[in-house]
Amino acid sequence: MISKCIEAVLDEIIPECSLSHFDYTFVGRTALALQGIDVPVSDIDIATHKEGVFRFAHMFNKYTLTPPCWSETQQIAGYFSQYMIQNVLVEVMGEARNKLSGQLLSYDPIKNTTPVIFKGNHVSTMQLEDQLITNLLFGRFDRVEILFKETQRRGCNKTYLKSIGNQIPLLADIVQTIVNRCEP
Repeated sequence: MISKCIEAVLDEIIPECSLSHFDYTFVGRTALALQGIDVPVSDIDIATHKEGVFRFAHMFNKYTLTPPCWSETQQIAGYFSQYMIQNVLVEVMGEARNKLSGQLLSYDPIKNTTPVIFKGNHVSTMQLEDQLITNLLFGRFDRVEILFKETQRRGCNKTYLKSIGNQIPLLADIVQTIVNRCEP
């Protein structure tokens, strides 16, 4: 569910990002809510490429909490920055890669997105299958169950999932779990 506060920030971000002509996609709960899934949204998460992180930083400089920099945790690595826009935390990730067993995974979840229309604007959101993989990797099982139900309702892109499992052997077991759960 998108609150009025989140909606106001999206109203500010989307036109600016669209005019700047860089690839970006909403991820996390923001993406789920934009796709019509009833989840609470308390912040806005955006994925882009390295260039996009720095473009966003330039456009929204006055709101900067954390300027773009490379950061790495046990779960993820990439360029990250944070902003406080109208009292809403906005996190931007560039070249972000999930990690499994300490190894960076080489698939790019912003290549395959789900387009949605928000107040007449075309925006891209991270597709549900990529959300499933990410949330399983991060151990966010509350979200995983919501995502499983939604992919079963909408139809799971098993071909896409299997291609990820074939490209990245480390993800094969996770992908197979998802594919098995997507069976009717």
